[in-house]
Amino acid sequence: MARITHVKKAQQRYATVPVIDPETGTGVLGNAGHLPALVLEAGCAPRFDQVEAGTPLGWASPRKQHAFNLRPGSTAVFYSDGLVENRNRGLDTGLEELAAVAARADEELLARPERFLEYLVERMLAGHEQDDDVTVFVMHVPAADPR
Repeated sequence: MARITHVKKAQQRYATVPVIDPETGTGVLGNAGHLPALVLEAGCAPRFDQVEAGTPLGWASPRKQHAFNLRPGSTAVFYSDGLVENRNRGLDTGLEELAAVAARADEELLARPERFLEYLVERMLAGHEQDDDVTVFVMHVPAADPR
């Protein structure tokens, strides 16, 4: 079964939400204009999901949903811009840093989403003055049991 962990700072409501079958890792994702999810799969470099962002919440428009697949043993990170961007770090640099930090996590850490979330937040915010809220949501689909 998929384990879902999240942390909130401030009262932001996170609206880029996946609905995933924990047995298969398949489902849908509706993106309300947020940054792309970071996907980590065994044996692959971290990649940003290429789902096109929809319109922000509050705009009179239908919500688009896209297929989303998280393979067994994979992890997805959903986050607000406060994790990757601040007065001294631009968005592109922050996204590159997030991918690099995530790439250094071993499989044991990735398999424990609550620990992986702490790892990301600690490293991404270390040494940066934080004046924006930070929301991080980590989803991990355990590898199939080899039995």
